[in-house]
Amino acid sequence: MNSNVRRCSLRSARSSLHRTLFPTLCLILCSALCLVSVSCGKANNDANGDQEYQPPEPPAVFEPVAPDLTTDSTDYAALALASFDGISPSEEFQWEETEDGLLLTSYTGDADKIIIPSMIEGKTVIALEDELFADHKTLTVLSIPDTVNRIGTSLLRGCQSLRVLRTPQLGQNRDDDGYLAYLFGAASPVGNGYRVPSSLDTVILTQGTEVAAYAFYGCSRLCMVLLPQALDKIGNYAFFGCKALHYVPLPEHLTSLGDASFRECTSLVQVTLPQTLSSVGLGVYLGCTKLEQLTLPFLGDG
Repeated sequence: MNSNVRRCSLRSARSSLHRTLFPTLCLILCSALCLVSVSCGKANNDANGDQEYQPPEPPAVFEPVAPDLTTDSTDYAALALASFDGISPSEEFQWEETEDGLLLTSYTGDADKIIIPSMIEGKTVIALEDELFADHKTLTVLSIPDTVNRIGTSLLRGCQSLRVLRTPQLGQNRDDDGYLAYLFGAASPVGNGYRVPSSLDTVILTQGTEVAAYAFYGCSRLCMVLLPQALDKIGNYAFFGCKALHYVPLPEHLTSLGDASFRECTSLVQVTLPQTLSSVGLGVYLGCTKLEQLTLPFLGDG
């Protein structure tokens, strides 16, 4: 009996000792580890010298860089007009006299640069016969005088080398909704894409107050167009898809730009809209992926 009591007392004493010593030992061990860490830190500081805390550099502030706009001082208009320097009006025409003036019926020469005269023997040239220059494969430069108010069909059909064209109109009559491919024998503006020769890069339009809808639609090789100063309106889709067009200054008296009139003109870089504009259609410059500078007199449609 006494032996069992002693065993129980011994177990109880051991259990009490464990409960007392274990937390104490843990505390002592943690303190020792802290001392070691502080000692190592001090040793490192002693080795590296006393250094003040340096805060990290703040992240760089993003500053947008203004685009380097293409600065092209080339006088394209002067270059285009220089194509006619030194060329005399051609005399190699046959004609018929009408009540209002002369109708040129045929061209008998073979020059590669031709200026049609505005007067022959004191009479005004007012009309050009159908197919007047058809299949003139070496023709590169042609100037039609402002006195002409009627142009026959297929005037330039097959003129596969034509590079520069100066004309007062694109249709048969001055008031027609003309389109470039009419001069090359196409029945609709759809022909702009395949009837207009790929060599043609410059068109100088000298007369008229309106560029009709689809006038230059799809003329993907055309680089430069000079418009008459009296121009008042550019119609819907007039220059749509002229992917090589990079120079087409807008006249000072222009008041209206039609829907998508310069859409997909992917070579345009700079455009200035005149102060006289009172109406701008939807998507005028949509898809002009190289456009860097657009100068606007206003925002909206009026």
